[in-house]
Formats: sequence, C-alpha cells, structure tokens
Amino acid sequence: MKSLMTIMYTLSNSNKDIDKKGHEAEATFRRTAMKLGEQCRDQFFHEIDVETPLGNPELSVDSRLKVVLLARQTSNKWNASRRTQETVDAMKNTEWWNLARLIAVGAALIDLAIKSTGLFSKSLRALGGDFENADFDKKTAVLNLTPAGLNWLAKKQNERREHLHESGTMAIPINLPTVVQPKPWTELRGGGYFATPSVLVKKNGENFIDDEHYDLEQMPQILAAVNTLQNTPWRINAPVFEMYVRCWDSESVDVKKLFLSSDEKKLGSDKIASIESKIDLAVSLLDSPFYYPYQLDFRGRVYAVPQTINHQGDDFARALIEFAVPGPVDEITEYWTAIHLANVFGLNKYTMDKRYAWCNENQQTIEALVRDPLSQLDFWLKADERWGFLAAARAWVAIKNGAKESHLAVFIDGRCNGLQHLSAMSRDPHAAKAVNVISDGPPQDIYTEVAEKLNEIVDADNDPETEIFAKFWKGKIERSIVKKPVMTTPYGVTPEGIKRQMKVAARSHNPDLHSLSYLRDKVIDALAEAMKGPTDVKDWLQKVAKMMAKEEQPIIWSTPTGFRVVQDYRKPLFKRLVTKSYSVRYYLPVDGSRPVNKSKQELGIIANFVHSMDAAHLIKVVNALEAAGVKDIAVVHDSYGVHAKNVPLMNMLIRQQFLEIYKQPVLERFIDEQIDRTGIDLPAFEKYGELDIDKVLESEYFFS
Repeated sequence: MKSLMTIMYTLSNSNKDIDKKGHEAEATFRRTAMKLGEQCRDQFFHEIDVETPLGNPELSVDSRLKVVLLARQTSNKWNASRRTQETVDAMKNTEWWNLARLIAVGAALIDLAIKSTGLFSKSLRALGGDFENADFDKKTAVLNLTPAGLNWLAKKQNERREHLHESGTMAIPINLPTVVQPKPWTELRGGGYFATPSVLVKKNGENFIDDEHYDLEQMPQILAAVNTLQNTPWRINAPVFEMYVRCWDSESVDVKKLFLSSDEKKLGSDKIASIESKIDLAVSLLDSPFYYPYQLDFRGRVYAVPQTINHQGDDFARALIEFAVPGPVDEITEYWTAIHLANVFGLNKYTMDKRYAWCNENQQTIEALVRDPLSQLDFWLKADERWGFLAAARAWVAIKNGAKESHLAVFIDGRCNGLQHLSAMSRDPHAAKAVNVISDGPPQDIYTEVAEKLNEIVDADNDPETEIFAKFWKGKIERSIVKKPVMTTPYGVTPEGIKRQMKVAARSHNPDLHSLSYLRDKVIDALAEAMKGPTDVKDWLQKVAKMMAKEEQPIIWSTPTGFRVVQDYRKPLFKRLVTKSYSVRYYLPVDGSRPVNKSKQELGIIANFVHSMDAAHLIKVVNALEAAGVKDIAVVHDSYGVHAKNVPLMNMLIRQQFLEIYKQPVLERFIDEQIDRTGIDLPAFEKYGELDIDKVLESEYFFS
C-alpha cells in the first residue's frame, strides 16, 4: 500500500518532474523510482530489527520492507538467514543506499505495481514535447494512472467517506509533521526528526557542495531562525476541512469548480491524487497540534520538510492549517484580518482603505458565505484563493461577532520581491518605486507599467520587416501577457522561457511562432527600459559568472546572515541501470572531478543570488520577530504570516531588516569575495543609481 501511495503522491506532484521550462508533465519513472527507494531506505532505518540472532532459521525481520526477500532462494533456511542478515548489516551503512540502489529498489517496486495491480501504465515522452524529432536520450519514461487506477482512487474516496474519522486511511509514505516539537538543529545533520536521518542543507545533485563549505560558527542566525519556525505549533482548521470534504464528495459540476485553477478545465489524475492525499493526512492530524521540521536549500531558503500539507503549499494546504495557539482580538486584529481577507480574494492591488472598505461593503454576503458556503457559490468562485478566502472569512466574521481570540495566520507578501531586491542592489529609484520599495502614494503595479511600455514600443514600430507583427499585437497586449515574464525575470528566465510563457498567456489570440518571437523581443526591451538597474545587475552577474566558469572556478559567497552559498554546477556523469524489466538512465551526484557546467553557472547565478538575499531577509525577520516576543510565525520565502495582532510589528521589522541588508555594499562584498578567493581580475558593478534606501521604512506597500 505504501508503495502504491508513493506513486500516487509522485503523480500528484508531477508538475515538477519532466523539465523546468514550464511544460506540462507526468511523473517520470526515474523520479518515482528514486522516491520509492528513498522511502524504503528511511523506513528501513526506522523499523528494522537489527538485533535478530544470526543463527535463527526463522529469522524475524520486524520491517514492512520484508528484507528477507533480498536473500537468494534456497532450501537451506540457515543460509537464507545468514545471507539476509549479511544484507541487513550492509544496508545499515548509509553508503550502501547509493543512487543506483535507490533507483533499483524503487524501479522493482514500480514494476511489481504495474504488473500486479493494473493501476499504472508506463509510456515514453519527449523532454521538449516534440516526440517524433527527439533523440532517444531526450525521451523519458513517464507514469500515468490507468482507468483502473482512477477507479481505485474513487474506491478509496468512497471508503474514506464511510470511515472518515476511523483509523486505516490510505498510508502516505512521506515525511509527516511531528506531534512533538522537532529536534533543534545544532549541527548540519540530526535535527528536525528524532528517528529519520535528516540534513540541514539539502543539496542539488548537479551542484557540488561539500559539508566543509559550511562553518557552523558563522551560522547562529540560521540555526536560531530555523529552530524558531520549528517550534510553532499548528492544527487542522476543522470547519474548513469539513467543508472541503463535503465539496469534494459532491456530485455537482459547479461545486467541483472550487478545485480547478483558472487554467484548468477538468480534474486530472494528478490533482485527484493530490486532493486525496491531503484529505487522508488531514484526518490523521485532526486530534492534536503538530509541528513542521525545516531545512534549507543551498541558497539558504527555508522549507518545511513535510510537503503534502503545509503553509508553503497550494491554496487548500495553506487554508487547511492554522496556529494552534490563539492570538488576541482587538481593533488591530479585525483590521488586518480584513486586509488579509481582501488579499486572498484578489484585491491586493487596491489601497489599504479600499481593501478594508470592500470587506465592510460585502459583509452580508461574506456572513452568508460563512453560514452556508454553497449558497454563495458564485461569489466564492470569484476569489483568487477560494479556500484561503473561506478560512479568512470565518475568522473575520467571528471577530465581528465578538470572538475573543483568533487562530488565523495573516500573511503579508512582497510586491514582485525579486525585483525589489535587484532594485535595492542597483539603487535604481525608478525601479524601486515601480515595485514599491519606495512609495508615497497608492500601490504601484509593475506588470501594468511594463504592459504600457510594451504597447508604446509596439505602437511606435514602423519597421517594414516587423510591421506585420506589430499590427497583429496592437490592442491585444494586456497585463496578463507580461506578468509571468516580469515575475521570472529576477530569476534568470531565458528568452525561450519568456516565449513559452507568453504563448500560454496569449493563447486566446492564437499567435504564430513568428509573432511570439517578435513580442518576446519587445518584452525584453520593455523590461530593460522599465527596470534598468535590475537589468544592469543581471547582466553584470552573468558576466562575472561566465568569466569564472571559463577559469573552472565555482562562485561562493556569504549572505548577510553568514550563510555560505556555493554555486558549483558540474557536468554530471550519466549511467544506465539495466535489468530484465527496465532500463533507467540517471546521473551520479557530481563531485570536484567533473568539469564545470559553464552554461549552467551563467544561467543560474541570477536566481541563486536573488534567492540567497531573500533568504537572508527572511532569516533576519524571523529572528527579529522572535526577539520581540512573537512565537507563532509562518514563512513562504517572500511572504510572512503571524497573528493579526502582530502584523504592525512585523511590517516594521520587515522594512527595518531589508534596510539593514541594503545599507551595506552587497555587490561590492560579493565581487571582493570572488577576487580574494580566486585571484581572477573581475569587474566591479558601477552602474549605481541614487536611491535613498532609507525611504523603504515609509513605504506602505513594500509588503502588503
């Protein structure tokens, strides 16, 4: 059962699998096999009885892995026991569980699942989408649910309906929340979970990082923040969960729209599996508070380890949980709960006054929604975050009706946060104002500004060679077309990536490839004009990365919190695992002997540097909140959540900590580190503007 649910879970998260360029994806055979192998490894260390006497022919291995099956078939039970024990002893060494064995164990289980259950099928798919013209090594095996698999999910849903609060729900073979405070992090290994082996910094297989790169003496801020986040207790928001199950079990086509995003037309097998996994996990967590162990990625970004339900997940995952410890209620609480309510509805471009007024103007409808959500379905479906809106509506109405406490986590988000960091680095006052780093008026909308700039460029285009494309796009360029390119520009999106994003956003206009290429180029021009400082920083970072890659040198820098970021992408060594039933191509985690991946070093530096800075900002804000006495804290990279009562304090600290970072010469320190370590003659960044970064303290809409 656990193997089946791991496959289901991987299917439900399949949008991360095929490639990172935005293509729709299924679950790859390789990734699912690796996940299954990892689960087997973790369960082995957690459950196996390593004290079983060797000489006992009735060897009892207390493990659902049934390790006894690893022994060769023989009529000699003593030999079978001995060989099994030898295998068990070898498996106790973590090095036994190398990538090839993880994939081999997982692939064998997938093969068994396909042959014995009929729930899954395997097919080939091209990584770039063009199957007919793709080379063999550009194709990968993918897993899908068969009709029988969909029926199995439906059957499990029916069983859940009948036994909602009983034990025996579908097993979810993933890292779960803990029912006690997670183990504090004091070293690079051994924190978070008490039994499951854990590492503080998770690594990318193509980025060579040795633990020696990290100096714990330089990381007290990191450890303090991660441990503070781990100590926040959560609970399931039972009324929201009950309504979710009620709607999920409904046969109404209109009600089912609550589970579709704006670009979805029907529920796919991955979405069904994801919803069922969330429901089953929520059932197991209903009766007591729980906690999230945390870890970092190599940029220093903080992630909750349990993935199915957490505050960094999708709309329902966020709405499903709330602080276990209540916060006080007063006028401040009511105001910021209303602001949060308007934000999740989709009104975060409004002024604060307009957001608050909207809630009061729609109070009767919101109260009716809380009493009977399905009676206000049309209104409810207009919300950007439907389940988050229901959770916030319940909290706000309760406060309006005299509640003395609230459990809602109220979030405040950065406004195009990557560009906020880049504008502060470059000290570009125009860019900073466009993304609300400085502001003395209503909230600015960078997406609208870029769309207007793009329209100006297209309207002014009278080049005979491109005039036909300019005419095609006149009157069709909207905010939605440029939103994704603007959002992903701080993270190094490529021109081809921008083209794909616009193809999706502009599909109602049915543009051909030439028209898309034309608009892609003009979007890049519009971004360069609207975001000159950030564009200059991006170009400079990529130039530095290219020069260092040419010398086969990694890029290593320290963030303002003391975290050491290592960007050392290497070209991996590919292997192929071949058995009678399958052939899996995979790559070994890189080491220092592999050549530097020059193109990836250049492409990756923008996103990695910006992410390292937003991670440093987050760490500083969490520690400042804890120092101010705030204990219940939630974070999502560029979004911070606390009890509504604490939002004014958090707003002040967010701005103070951002100012503290960018009062320092961030780019100068970065380039000095590279020169001091490598001796390479690298250029300094010189295109600074005259931004007065102190004004961020007065910017109401910097985070809002």
